[in-house]
Amino acid sequence: SSYEYVVTLLCQALRFDDAGKVARRALKRFGSSPGSAAMFVAVARAAALSGDFAAVAAAAKRARKLLDEEQQNNWDMSWGSGGGSDAVGSGGKRGADKEAGPARTRSLEVFQSHRRGELMAELKEVEAFAKKATSVDLAALWSRTVAFEDSLGSQQPQASVGVSAALLRSRLCESFGMSAESKVAKQAGSAFAAAIKGPASLERPRKKKRTGGEPSEGQDGRLDLRALFPLSGDGGDAAAKPLHLEVCSGDGEWLCGQALLAPAACWVACELRFDRAARCLQRFALRGLARPDANAGVIAGDASDALTRRLLPASCSHLFVNHPEPPHQTDLETAISSSAPASEAGAQGGGEESTQKKGKGKDKGKGKGKGKGKKG
Repeated sequence: SSYEYVVTLLCQALRFDDAGKVARRALKRFGSSPGSAAMFVAVARAAALSGDFAAVAAAAKRARKLLDEEQQNNWDMSWGSGGGSDAVGSGGKRGADKEAGPARTRSLEVFQSHRRGELMAELKEVEAFAKKATSVDLAALWSRTVAFEDSLGSQQPQASVGVSAALLRSRLCESFGMSAESKVAKQAGSAFAAAIKGPASLERPRKKKRTGGEPSEGQDGRLDLRALFPLSGDGGDAAAKPLHLEVCSGDGEWLCGQALLAPAACWVACELRFDRAARCLQRFALRGLARPDANAGVIAGDASDALTRRLLPASCSHLFVNHPEPPHQTDLETAISSSAPASEAGAQGGGEESTQKKGKGKDKGKGKGKGKGKKG
């Protein structure tokens, strides 16, 4: 619903107090729905990163209660007529055709069950973090977070290449909760300026008169992701550490796990949707990857645009794409049957669902899929 989107945007900017008010207003006006618990989990997560642990406890308590109610009511596609609320304004899959048949209903039940499990796991993680009552300094992590688009998805003109430090800094302030006039914002701007290598165009540049001084935030060039990370443990150059980029990272679960398991490499999540990119950043912070010496970063924007127009060529050691497996809308039983040959599945399912049977992978960073690495 629109309320859920507003809460997501407010939590993305760490405005958890305002987000909590909107969530409570939605609950009072429409009653509980399958999306209600997610709003309060988002509020708890944003409050945890902001250090307001009383707000974490209140939001987590409300989220648990809503998840328990949802489980008891067993909401599915018939929500609104089967024990839930008759409120209008439930979009997405909840607003789908109620007469789509048992296959779609069953698909939605599987989806909702999976979503509840993920919300509960995330809630436990936030509560465990809050128990430690440890504040998070996001300064270093913000300096490893870049947005090549604004939150509405509009890019620079397609003919342009490169990026400026001032633009990267302003987009962090617009979308991810960084204060524009803070010392942290200046620190991030300086980090971006130092990581931008010229020229932006790959064509042979004209000779220019050399100038001294520090890198300018207005200078256009290509971003070297490796320069955003700290020096290696032995005092060597950060560029000597391999940098791995995951395309379509979702909420960042897979990349976060890899960063914790392989600290000798730098890991960057690239996600088109800003809400998911924000959850990547928040997940990294909750798991201890916001430290100045940590090895995780985030790109918010289109991967193709980033790789071809914004990033320094050959700055990534490997690219990873973990193929998603969306919920099946029809022929669910055929799709999950591992014993049927591909030809049989095609004859039974006919079409798109049967081709996904072998695609075991994660759903936008939320599963344990197999990643395919490619040198770049």
